[in-house]
Amino acid sequence: MLKKTYWLSLLRTFQASWSRFLALLSLLTLSAFVLVGLQLAGPNLETWLSTFKKQQALPQVSILGKLGFSREQELLLRQEAKHQQAAVEFAFLQDVRLQDGRVLRLFSLPHQLAQVWDLQGQLPSLNSEILLGQLASGEFQQGQDLEFDYQGKSRRLVVTGLARSSQLIAAEDFGSSLLGQGKVDLYGFVPATFFQKQKENLAYFRWSNPEQKDLERLESVVAGQAEQSRKAAREDLKRQEAVLQQAREQLAYLSASERANLAAGERALKEYREGLARLESQELFAVMEEGEFPGSSSYTYLDTSIASLKKVAQWIPPIFYGVTLLVALTNLLAFVQDERQNLGLLSALGYGPLALVFRFLSYGLLLAFLGAGLGGLLGVGLLAPMIQGILLKRTVFGAIEQSLSWPPFLWSLGLGSLVVLFPLVGLLGSDLRQPTSQLLRPKPPAKGKRIFLEGLPSFWSRLRFNQKLLVRNLFRSKQRMVMTVFGVLGSVALLVAALGLQVSIGSVAEKQFHQVWNYDALLVHRKDQPFHYKQGHSVGLYYQEEELELAQTSGRLQIFTQLPGQKWSDLIRLADWQSGQLLDLDQVGVVLSQPLAEALQVSPGDQVRLVGQTWQVGGIAEQYVGYSVYLSAAQMPGAAANAQLWQMPVGQEVAFREAALKDSSTLRLEETALLESFFRDTAQSLNQTMYLVSFLSLGLVVTILVTLTLLNLHERMQELATMKVLGFYLGELQGLLYRELLYLTGLGACLGLGAGYFLHAFLLKQIAPPALVFNRDMGLTPYLLPLILLVLVLTGLYFFILKKLKNIPMLDALKSLE
Repeated sequence: MLKKTYWLSLLRTFQASWSRFLALLSLLTLSAFVLVGLQLAGPNLETWLSTFKKQQALPQVSILGKLGFSREQELLLRQEAKHQQAAVEFAFLQDVRLQDGRVLRLFSLPHQLAQVWDLQGQLPSLNSEILLGQLASGEFQQGQDLEFDYQGKSRRLVVTGLARSSQLIAAEDFGSSLLGQGKVDLYGFVPATFFQKQKENLAYFRWSNPEQKDLERLESVVAGQAEQSRKAAREDLKRQEAVLQQAREQLAYLSASERANLAAGERALKEYREGLARLESQELFAVMEEGEFPGSSSYTYLDTSIASLKKVAQWIPPIFYGVTLLVALTNLLAFVQDERQNLGLLSALGYGPLALVFRFLSYGLLLAFLGAGLGGLLGVGLLAPMIQGILLKRTVFGAIEQSLSWPPFLWSLGLGSLVVLFPLVGLLGSDLRQPTSQLLRPKPPAKGKRIFLEGLPSFWSRLRFNQKLLVRNLFRSKQRMVMTVFGVLGSVALLVAALGLQVSIGSVAEKQFHQVWNYDALLVHRKDQPFHYKQGHSVGLYYQEEELELAQTSGRLQIFTQLPGQKWSDLIRLADWQSGQLLDLDQVGVVLSQPLAEALQVSPGDQVRLVGQTWQVGGIAEQYVGYSVYLSAAQMPGAAANAQLWQMPVGQEVAFREAALKDSSTLRLEETALLESFFRDTAQSLNQTMYLVSFLSLGLVVTILVTLTLLNLHERMQELATMKVLGFYLGELQGLLYRELLYLTGLGACLGLGAGYFLHAFLLKQIAPPALVFNRDMGLTPYLLPLILLVLVLTGLYFFILKKLKNIPMLDALKSLE
C-alpha cells in the first residue's frame, strides 16, 4: 500500500508541474540540439572527407613540372618515393583552347592515384576519345564531338562519358590558366598515349603511413633539378629549331599537307619559346600538398571552414547551458517549495531520506535524458546536416551520411543532469534536515523588510501606490529578479555576438579587396620589362614572395617594396589598425599586416626577422587577409621594379587579362577577383552558420521569457486572485506584472548589449582561420536588431499575460492555508 502511495505521489508530481516540466525540457532540448549539432557537424564532415580521400587515393603531395620531367628526374623521384615508402604516379596535364575560346584542362587517365568517381558512360580507350568532367553534363552528352586546338593543329575528340575528378571538387572554380580569359572552364581525361612527344609533367605521391612523409627532403630533391630542366629545355628548343630550319630550306619540295604541318610546327615552337622565356626567372617545379592542387582550393576551403566550425562548437554550447542553468535554478526553487508538504506527508508515512531524494532525482534524470535524447536526435538529423550543407554548397558533394558519436550525446546528458540535479540537491538539503512536523506545515513567508529605496523619503514619497507595489515585489523576489536579468543578459549577449559575427565576417572581402587593396591585379614581370596597356592605371614596385613557417601555422609571405617616385597610396591603403590614421611608408619604413603581426606577436617598435633580414616594425596596417610586409625604398636599396599593381576600368578586365598573358615579359598574373571569390566563400560559410546560431539564440530568448513569465504567474496565482477579489482592475494587474517583466528584461538587455560586445571580440579571435582576421567594427545593427526582436516578444507576452489573468478564478484566493 505504501509503495503504491509513493508511486502515485510521484506520478502526481509530474502531473501537477507539467507546464514547468515542459519549460525545462524545452530549454534542455534546445541546449542539447546546439551542442550535439555543432559538435558533430565538423568532425562528421572531416571523417567523411578523410574516407573519401582514401577511397579515391587522393595524392598527399603533387609536383607540377612546368617543363616536364626527364627520364633521369622520373627515376630520381621514384627512388625518393621508395626511400620514403610512398606510392608515386606520373601523369600529364595540358590546357587547350576550345573553338569557342573556353579553356579545357586535359588530364591523362589515372591509374592508382587521383581516381575519378561518379562515372556515367565509359572510360576512353582511344586517342580520339575523352571523358569529360561531370559539371559539363548540361552541355555535352555522350557521343558528342569536342573540337579544340592542340600543338598548332585542330583536334576532334568523342565524348565517351562524364565523371568527376577527386581533385577538382569545386562546383565552378577549376583553377587559373595562361590561356583564354585566365581560368579553366571545364576539364576532361584522355589516355596517356594522347600526349605524344610530351614529357609527363605531374607527379603524385601518397603515403600509407603519413609519419614517413618528409616534405622538406622531397622539396630539396626537386629544387636541385631546376637548372638541369632549363638546360634540357634549351637544348630541346635548339633541336626543334634546327628541324624546322631544314624543313624551311626544302619548302619548295613540300606537299600541301607537309606545308600545313610545317606551319603548325612553327606555331607550336613559337608558343614553346614564349613559354620557356616566361619561365626563365620562375620556379620550374611547384610542390603542392593535399588541397593545394590547381583548381582544388575547395579542400583548403573545407579544411578552413571545419577548423573554424570546431572553434564555434567549443564556445557557443556552454553559453546555452549556462543560461539554462540560471533559468532552471529559478524553476526548481519554486518546484521544491511546491513539493514541501508532499515531502512531509511521505516522511510521516515512514519513507526515509533516500526515497524522498529519489522523487526529485527521477524528475531531474527524466528531464536530462529526454532533453539530451530529443535535442541530440534533432541535432544529428537537422542541425548538423544544415551546417554541412552550408559548407558543401560550393562543392560537387551532396548530403553526406551522418555517423553517431557518443561523446556529444554523453556531454549533453552530463550537462543536462548537472543543470537539473545540482540545483535540486542544493535546494533539498535544508528541507531534508527539518523534522516531519515542519515539513507538513507551509513554509513561513519571508520576513518583511524595508527596501533601501524606502530610506530615501524624498524619492519614495513621490511614488504612487502601484509603483511602490511594483518596486517591493521586485526586491521581494531577489532570486527570480537576478535569474531573470542574468538569463536575458546571457541570451541577448549571445544574440548580439552572433549578429555581430555576421557583420564582421561578411564585410571582410569587401573591405580587403575594395578598400585596403584597391587594385585589380598584381602582375609580376621580368626585371625592368614592365607590361604596357593602353587603359588603366599602374604602379611599379619590387615584389618578393616567400614561404612563412611559424610554430602554429604556415603560409605565403608577400613583400611589397615601394620604389622612388612610385606611390601606391591610391591602390594600397595603409592605415593604422587601431587608430585608422594613414601611415606614411617613407617615415615608418616597415609596415606589417595585421594577420602577420598577430601571428608573430609583435608591436610597433619590435624587431622582426623575416626572409633572412631583421627589420624594426614601424607600424601595423589594417588588413584582413594575408601575411604581408610593406617596405619603403630605403629598406631595400637598389631594388628594381619586377611587378606592377594594375587598376582597370570596369569592363576591361577580360581584355587586360588576355593581353597580359600573351605578353612574353609577364611571369605571373594574380587577380584580386579570384582571391576575393575564395575568401567570400570561406566567409559566407561561417556567416550562414552564424545565421543559425542567431536564430537559436532568439529561440533561447523567447523560451526564457515565456518560462519565467509562466513561473511568475504560477507563484503569484493566489496573490493575483486576492487582488481581483479586492477590486483591482484587470488592466492594473496586467500593468503590475508586465512592468516587472519589462523592467527586468530591459535591465538584462542593456547589460546583454555590453556583454555581447566583449563576447563578439572574444569569438572573433577564436574562430578566425590562419592569415585572416575579421573586422572588429560591427556597426549598430547587432545592437538594434535584438532590441527590436525583444519588443516583438514582449508585445506577444503582453497579450499572453492578459489572457492568463482573465482565466484566474477569484476562488483561488481561498486556497491559502494561512
